[in-house]
Amino acid sequence: GAGKSLVAVRLAEAAVRRARTELTAPIPVYLTAKALTTTLSVAVEEATRLLGTLSDRGAFVVLDGVDEVGVRRAGELLDAARVLVERWPHTQVVMTSRPLYELRHAEEGVAVPFLTEDEQTAIIGRLAGYPITWQISSRWPAAIRDAIKRPLFAVLLGTSFNDADERPLPPPVALVADLLTPPPRPPAPRVGPAYRL
Repeated sequence: GAGKSLVAVRLAEAAVRRARTELTAPIPVYLTAKALTTTLSVAVEEATRLLGTLSDRGAFVVLDGVDEVGVRRAGELLDAARVLVERWPHTQVVMTSRPLYELRHAEEGVAVPFLTEDEQTAIIGRLAGYPITWQISSRWPAAIRDAIKRPLFAVLLGTSFNDADERPLPPPVALVADLLTPPPRPPAPRVGPAYRL
């Protein structure tokens, strides 16, 4: 909801673009904490094995969802990230997480700011297919205005609009419920007698 994974993906994409244009750029690596089945060091070495020498180029590692593996493991991953940065020159590790004590109080920690009003309306308008003006957004309830500071809710609200839609805005909980509701299943194809085996 706060946009951690979106930030992680954007950083990884930027690292890939840089590596495509600069031969000496750090090797980009995107990992999810849940998918790690080995140490962080081994995972990075495996991911970069065919792409260059880590001792020469270093790596730009994005490790997403660190909070999803538990507090103790998150602390271990932070320690492992610090070792990588010392071990390989030009290496950076970005870890995304919900606020955890171990990470929030780390000297390297950086909080992701909420979306600005301009960013909110740009996201919502792009997905709605029309510009979101002050006249439109000023009518939104306080709960919606607070929720859309987080990218997930801005995206959900934008996708819930269309040009002819004048319904009252749903509460943030309903936006998430809509996201979690599976789409209706298409009817089973009809098979004629000639196709039955």
